[in-house]
Amino acid sequence: MSNLNHCHQCGTGLPQGARFCPNCGAAQETTSSKETLPRNPKNEPLPDSAGGETIPSVRMTMPPPPPPPEPKAVEAPPSKTDPIPPPPPAKLDTKADEFSSPKPAYPEYSTPSVLRRGIALLLDSLLVLAPLVSLYFIEPVRIVLMEVYYQYIDFGDVMVLEPQTYYATAALAGLALLWGILYTLTRDGGGRSVGKRLAGLTVIHRASHRPISRGRSVTRNVLWIIPVMNLVILVLDILLVLSRTDRRRVGDLVADTRVILTREAAR
Repeated sequence: MSNLNHCHQCGTGLPQGARFCPNCGAAQETTSSKETLPRNPKNEPLPDSAGGETIPSVRMTMPPPPPPPEPKAVEAPPSKTDPIPPPPPAKLDTKADEFSSPKPAYPEYSTPSVLRRGIALLLDSLLVLAPLVSLYFIEPVRIVLMEVYYQYIDFGDVMVLEPQTYYATAALAGLALLWGILYTLTRDGGGRSVGKRLAGLTVIHRASHRPISRGRSVTRNVLWIIPVMNLVILVLDILLVLSRTDRRRVGDLVADTRVILTREAAR
């Protein structure tokens, strides 16, 4: 018996067990596959080897392959010649009118009355002058003051006292004067001096809307401690407070401050 098989497509001789024809490339059926899987082209029932019953054969069909995915469209990058799209239109504020005036740089505050400003100034002035006035009610100090008056002003009789009395009087007068200067310069530190606290007023910085510091208080009140100049400043302050709607005086213009009601300072 020959070991050669023949191709069922072109008839070329094939070796035993060849699965493909070397001439035409057609797939070949091996002997083992013929024995295990008999050909049944008409899909007829096969007999059962054990009981003799026929078993219907089932033709196995492969499902069709899924269709290939559609290629995605790739957007071409914009060329340099393409026009640049215009920017989106700006959103208008519907709560405000398009033609409304811009907001003011500083919020609106209620202007304190002239009476409140006068009461605050009077109370602060009493705190400055109280130590100096109280010295007059001390007997040795009053004698020294009278002696100075008679000697340098009236050229009358000179009363003689002990040197220690002069030293003590000069020390007390110096402390009272130092108190008046320090209080006048720093009284508005934190926005509220004693007089303004009692009158319900607060001094704020116009840029930050917060109570002023001690340094800005010095800038605001430094002109008050200069002799003769303080009298001129007093007259100018009265004129400005009476004429300006915001009641700002010379010190407020120099230090960029403003006096407002205390209840509006935390707004």
